Amino acid sequence: MKIAVNATNISSGGGLNHLLNFFENLENNINENDTIFLWGSNDVLNQIKDLSFVKKHTNWFLNSNTIFRSIWVLFFFKYYLKKNKCDVLYNPGGIDLSRFKPLITMSRSMLPFELKSIFRDFDFYLFIKMLVARLIIEINFRYADGIIFISNFALSRNKKFKHKSIVIRHGIEKALFRKKEFHRSLFSKASPIRIIYPSSFFGYKNHKLLLKSIYSLKKNKFVELILVGDLKTANKNLLNRIKSFKKDNVQIRLIHSLNQTELNDLYDYADIGIFASKCENLPNILLEMISKGLPVVSSNYGSNVEVLGTNGFYFKMNNFRDLRDKIELLYNSKKLREKISKKNYVLSNSYDWEKTTIETFNFIKHRKKYV
Repeated sequence: MKIAVNATNISSGGGLNHLLNFFENLENNINENDTIFLWGSNDVLNQIKDLSFVKKHTNWFLNSNTIFRSIWVLFFFKYYLKKNKCDVLYNPGGIDLSRFKPLITMSRSMLPFELKSIFRDFDFYLFIKMLVARLIIEINFRYADGIIFISNFALSRNKKFKHKSIVIRHGIEKALFRKKEFHRSLFSKASPIRIIYPSSFFGYKNHKLLLKSIYSLKKNKFVELILVGDLKTANKNLLNRIKSFKKDNVQIRLIHSLNQTELNDLYDYADIGIFASKCENLPNILLEMISKGLPVVSSNYGSNVEVLGTNGFYFKMNNFRDLRDKIELLYNSKKLREKISKKNYVLSNSYDWEKTTIETFNFIKHRKKYV
């Protein structure tokens, strides 16, 4: 079978992570007569492992901006798919404009389905962007012959497409995000508890509520708060709040985006993790933190609860006092931190990239048969 993969709309984040691990685990799980044709930018293709059954394709348009990439996909991609006699198109990036069939697409983001939450945060640019994305995704879902959702929560918001859908969870890169061995016992002004929250700085990530919670901690709770993410996603108001934050018992470190190796080192440094987001599909950051065996305080948003289940240590999503109280509970109890850490690590073992790859590849082939 000739399978085409549309990576033209993938450059970083969860989409790239899925793509890299998909091809990394595909070598031992593919038939001799299968060939994959992969279209994407040079930056993405260079990160994909060279395999005999993968034919990589790129051009000037795919290495340009979003507008030119979209024009090429809309007007030219279908021609090249037919020219190479592709049997099916797999679209892990979430949006495909090629109009090629059969199409297997993936639901990557929950943001287009949480417009009310975005609107409440007064992020009107993101609201318009996600409104347009939702319209295109809806068209893609209707046109697609198969849809891969990466969480049951995401599928529950799109029940009308259940008849042609499957839930396949992402995995965890266990070779990189290995369980941390050392956990500190006591904290002081000279040795504060280290709290990490890796995330973009969009409003739905809930940084304002986190800052409010940290500010309301008792004076005898000493904290080093480490915020890691793309600073370009932060508005001026939020950046000013972070930079002007002053409290004797709190230090804040603001770190621009890190690669996975550097982030892994920070997980080893941290004592607990925070995941305060109000909108997620299957949060990679949460998976990474539980794989490290970090005790995590998470918002009780749907997909977060799906990941952590009964092991989760949750706070009410919009309640800063509840988040503060949960942080103080972890601060005061090494026993509680160790209990949550062990449960999280055991849970992380159920997220396996090879299993994800096999299920994804089988679904692509299965849906093709019924078209």
